[in-house]
Parts: sequence; structure tokens; C-alpha cells
Amino acid sequence: MARTAAWCTLLCLLVVGLPAAAAADTDDAPVAGSAPAGLQPIAAPFPAATPFAGESRTLSRADGTVQAVPELHGRTEIFHLVARPAPWTLRPGLTVMARTYNGVVPGPTLVVRQGDRVVIDYRNELDVPDTIHLHGVHGIPVAMDGVPGTSQPMVAPHGTFRYVFRATDPGTFIYHTHDRKAILNSGLYGGIIVEPAEPRPEERAARDYLEIISSWYINSNSESAFTLNGKSYPATHPIDVRRGERIRIRWINISAENFHTMHTHGHYQRIIARDAMPVTANDVEDTVALGPGQRVDVTVDANQSPGTWMVHCHVLDHTENAGGCPTGSSP
Repeated sequence: MARTAAWCTLLCLLVVGLPAAAAADTDDAPVAGSAPAGLQPIAAPFPAATPFAGESRTLSRADGTVQAVPELHGRTEIFHLVARPAPWTLRPGLTVMARTYNGVVPGPTLVVRQGDRVVIDYRNELDVPDTIHLHGVHGIPVAMDGVPGTSQPMVAPHGTFRYVFRATDPGTFIYHTHDRKAILNSGLYGGIIVEPAEPRPEERAARDYLEIISSWYINSNSESAFTLNGKSYPATHPIDVRRGERIRIRWINISAENFHTMHTHGHYQRIIARDAMPVTANDVEDTVALGPGQRVDVTVDANQSPGTWMVHCHVLDHTENAGGCPTGSSP
């Protein structure tokens, strides 16, 4: 709800649906006698998930994610990421044993300054070998690209690897597993924000929100659940903005298969960057389309009457479950 008459809340909305097991592709078809498809809901008491020694500490962000606190050595920023299983609650009543970075979905947001040297000390505490891909980060040696079998060997369970790059370009980027889609869709992704040394006028905003759209396989061989920053309605985090303010939203679609069309009720979105490349044309939309792996940065002017305005994916089976939209009621 709006906090005062001067505030409006953009209500984020993605709703989990739990259909019967269904195959998205022929190679995903269930095998007779095989284990249940996808991640399985778990009941309380949930298994303990102890932080691994040395993980980067984190701070809460206004968008509902957490931000990793780096070790600073001059212009070098060092982050410690540990891939490990942990219980994750998508919404009240639905918890799964996710694969995470540092116990959270999405993984900690890495915020660095343009020109900094960035170090990610990665440790794999999963039960499968894996790597990290620096999605959209260009101008790096191929050994830092994180593609197993091509640019580096798999990092075995309990193994480590150091990723290093120079944050040359400002913008919105992703780090994520480069394993199968079922591994990606179990929680292994996070955002990288490179703050510009000299912001462009159109980038200036009162608030900056990262919004990662993701999919999950739950009781299914297809993408059957969808979240914003790891949560589905009503657990999604609202975007609070004061009337007259301009905010920035950094949309990331990390779904392995699905496109998303992010619609802002009552407000336009001015696109200022696509995949970290500045957009200089006057591109104004109220429904922004993102394919898997794409990033779109927009600004939104809170120029409507105070109140609660919905923000949601307009692919409606991403916002409905058996009870309707959202969860069988209106906000």
C-alpha cells in the first residue's frame, strides 16, 4: 500500500503456477520410473544452510536483493562467492532447496565503479561441477569467460577458481552458471552493476532498482514458476517512489527459455540502455520485451496520482495460477 499521500508504490508481480509435470522439449520428456521432475517443495522445519567461511558479507538493497561488500585494495574490489544449496522461499507456502550463491536468490548484487579491477573468488560447494559466466562483460581473456570445456575446466565440488576483469564499460551485467538450464533455473545467477565514472544526463535518477526475472522448474520439466528477485507475489518487493521522482529500473531476464514483457500500469518507461549499450533514440514504451539473457535499463517518472500501481509481466500465464491473477484476487 502507499505509505503517504505523497508516495506511490509500483507493485511488482510474478506469480508461481504449479501445473502437472510437462515437457518443454522432447529431450526433457519424463522417463518412466525416474525421479520426480524439477525441484520439489519442502516442508518446515527447513534444512539448515550454514554460510561458508569467507563469504562476502552483504547489505540489504531497496529492491529486495542483497549487495555484496567487497574487499577493497585501491581500485581492486574482491568478492567471495560460494555456490551452495540452501532452502529458498519463493512465497509463503512454497520453499525449495535451491542452488544459490551465498545462500540467496538472486546471488549478491556486485556493484563496482567503472575502471575498477574486479575479482570474484569462486568456490563450488554444490554436488555437481560448475563454472561462472560473466554475461555481457567484454574485453576479457577467454580464460575468464567461464564456458566449461571451452575456456576453462569445470570447477569440481569443493574446488575454487578466480575470475578477474576490468570494469571498462558501465551498465548492467549478469553472472551465472554455464551449466544446463535446470541448473540455471534452480537459482544460480546474480547482477553486476558497473557505475559510470561520468553518468549521462538521462541516467540520473533518485532511486536505482535491479529487477531480475527468473524461472523455475518446480514439479515440472518445464518452466512452471516465475519470480522477480527470487520472489513471487505476494512476496515480491514493491518499488517505492515519491511522486515527481525519476527512478531507474535495470531489467534482467535470466529465464532459460521464456520471454517476458514487463508492463508498468499508468507509467511509461524510457529505455536508456540495452545490454549495457546506451540508447540515444527517444524509445518510450509501457511494455518492455526481454528475451532470455537480455538486459534493458529504463527510467520511469512517477508522474501519476499517488497510489499502488501494478508492474507485471504481460505474458499472463506468468502472472496467474489456478486461482487467477494475482493468486485469485486483485491488489
